[in-house]
Amino acid sequence: IIMHRHGNAPDPNKNRGEPQVELESQFVMRLPP
Repeated sequence: IIMHRHGNAPDPNKNRGEPQVELESQFVMRLPP
């Protein structure tokens, strides 16, 4: 999922790195082990 997001738009992701990282962390935690 992270790879797909980075490929989608690395430019905007870099601009909002902090919030994006938080969202990714939550996504990973939600995903099953």
